[in-house]
Amino acid sequence: EKSTYKWTVTWKDGYTENPIKEETYTGTDNYDITGEYPADPKREGYEFAGWSPQISNLTKDDEGQVTITATWKRLATLHLVANFDGANPEEIVIYKEFSNGEAVFDITQDYSTYVGANGAKLPERPGYTFLGWSQDENGKVDTTSVTVSSPNHPNFYVYAVWKKNGSEAVVIAPGAVGSDY
Repeated sequence: EKSTYKWTVTWKDGYTENPIKEETYTGTDNYDITGEYPADPKREGYEFAGWSPQISNLTKDDEGQVTITATWKRLATLHLVANFDGANPEEIVIYKEFSNGEAVFDITQDYSTYVGANGAKLPERPGYTFLGWSQDENGKVDTTSVTVSSPNHPNFYVYAVWKKNGSEAVVIAPGAVGSDY
């Protein structure tokens, strides 16, 4: 005859350590564990990588109170920054998985048609022509792709370069006040 075991599992989110759910599970000598698992949690800038320990790895020796914690994989983050009114920059954030230690973002799309991973679209700027992207907020057009190569420093910013119709090209630095560019 199979013995039945009980585990009271506290599921934690893995970064704030706040409990997501607490549930009692039962299982047998064969570890046929029954119960409802929580939905996969969400965390901005990360991909959910699983639970630790796996509930299927619980044994009768673990009977009682158990904590299972979400694990995460850091995503590369590209910030496309544009300034339309001289004071309030708009930004699209795009996330990408690291592959072989790097993430490459292609940003050759036309600015007014660029749609980020979250479906957001940066609008056109009346009276200006979009020229491209700069890695320096005060620079010239210098990039069509960005490679982020460190999960420890995964944020990368590029800035829209605008040309006021009838003038020279300039980058409008985020937060610039009173600029007519």
